[in-house]
Amino acid sequence: MLAHLEHIAQKLADAEASFPERINTNKAKRGETPTKLRKTKKQQLSGLEQDKTDLDTKLCDDFRKMVEPSQIIWCIQNALTQDLSVARKFLKYYHPDDLPLGEEILNLKSQLLDATTSFLKAYPNIED
Repeated sequence: MLAHLEHIAQKLADAEASFPERINTNKAKRGETPTKLRKTKKQQLSGLEQDKTDLDTKLCDDFRKMVEPSQIIWCIQNALTQDLSVARKFLKYYHPDDLPLGEEILNLKSQLLDATTSFLKAYPNIED
């Protein structure tokens, strides 16, 4: 079951990592130029990227302290539950050509949520 979770999580990570490039490809097909950010926006995004890296490091450290895999899976499930409701709302802002990209990521998040639910049913936390 963990291998299945990992497989879906990797597909999601790959889809999210390639998202900007695929959006720019779609823009090029429509004759649009890639989005260009001002220097201040680039700096702001750079700061957010550093925050993300710092949070990822802290999260990994916290996960290492957890005893049961189900604790980590529960955290992922909780985060996905909240993220999916927000992500669904953002689909209305996608360009029609880009909508399949957003739906793909949403579908992968949903698959991962389903897989975490199945895992937790099969391997509940002993402390619960």
